[in-house]
Amino acid sequence: MKGLVEKLKELKLYVKRYLDSQVPGYIVSLDTISIRRTGKKIIDLLFESPSTLYQILKSYYNSEVTADFAMLNLFLRPIAIRLESIGLEEQLLTLTKQGKDEDFLSLILKKLSRR
Repeated sequence: MKGLVEKLKELKLYVKRYLDSQVPGYIVSLDTISIRRTGKKIIDLLFESPSTLYQILKSYYNSEVTADFAMLNLFLRPIAIRLESIGLEEQLLTLTKQGKDEDFLSLILKKLSRR
């Protein structure tokens, strides 16, 4: 049985591949901004500080509605799909917008531990 750390690595890779398949070049563009602002790549931010990623998206698009759409459909939906928990993306978006990074990560780890 795989450990939680290995499962989290696989989930990160899944999200990255999903993003690359949906919007080629998107990660590279956002990584440039993210590394300049935080010193971290965008996928790492998603799993370490999702609220920071969300703020980057809001700034990038200059629109909360568009940031919500991108966060929900490009970053959070693949997590829900991989964890076989459709609807989870809405919960994760709410936690992200509230700045509850620890609760966000805890929820993902809880779902991962059940797999």
